Amino acid sequence: MLANSALFQAMTIATPARTLAFSASGLLLSVFSGNRTFAQAASAGSPSAVVDMSDDKTFDQLIQKSNQLVVVDFTAKWCGPCRMIAPIYDQLSIQHPTVTFTKVDIDNPDLAGTASSHSITGVPTFVFYKNGKRLETFSGAQKDLLINLVDKHK
Repeated sequence: MLANSALFQAMTIATPARTLAFSASGLLLSVFSGNRTFAQAASAGSPSAVVDMSDDKTFDQLIQKSNQLVVVDFTAKWCGPCRMIAPIYDQLSIQHPTVTFTKVDIDNPDLAGTASSHSITGVPTFVFYKNGKRLETFSGAQKDLLINLVDKHK
């Protein structure tokens, strides 16, 4: 069904649990799991378009295939500063629809390779990618820096 839609003609990437759909320009349009998109799942609580990464392969595919800015939040459920910056990150995901905002839970064993390859030593850590290339990284719940870097690279 996705292949017949004009929006999804450019590319879809299917994994056993999820399907990523990209536009012709490389913008991540949505991530499907069953009959729900992650944007719908996230908005069950507060409004958000943040994509929760599920495994290393999905993360790698997203970074390699997206031509738009991708902001990655390496986070942990037990992290106080992560919980403090989360509503701001969620709000940015709504304010900047052409930017893909993702979260990587460093305690998820299916994302251990991603956390390791990024040498994550503290959370939250934010990594900015565009066209598959790493642009900038910073650690800490620094609201102003996060906002400025999203504006700089979008």
